[in-house]
Amino acid sequence: MRPAAAYRFPLPLAALLALSALVLLVACSETTLDESLTTLKIGDCITNPGQGGVESVEVVDCDEPDTLQVVSKFNVIGYGDEFPGTGTMRNEALETCPDRTITFLAPDKETWEETGDREIVCFDLHD
Repeated sequence: MRPAAAYRFPLPLAALLALSALVLLVACSETTLDESLTTLKIGDCITNPGQGGVESVEVVDCDEPDTLQVVSKFNVIGYGDEFPGTGTMRNEALETCPDRTITFLAPDKETWEETGDREIVCFDLHD
């Protein structure tokens, strides 16, 4: 699974209420991540996956309502093979994602250790 949503910035009330329940958790299927999670590009939009485990995402036209757009992505480095912890992943995202980021996908212990996942993907609401 990949946790976790973090909301950092003021949003319009409707958007804040809609997103306050959003938690992006990515479920690891056996020892691989779904290709849709590993091929996201900056500028791609996905539908809001809602709460709970997410095994894949669907890239959609950014003109569709309630889409999240990839604004940045980066690999976490310097921690070795042992998962450094969810708090560390959150801190890496909060320190490195652009200010407009409202949520992110980050590795958890399972994906870090079993699939070698080191990527954090930062999302914003599509304008």
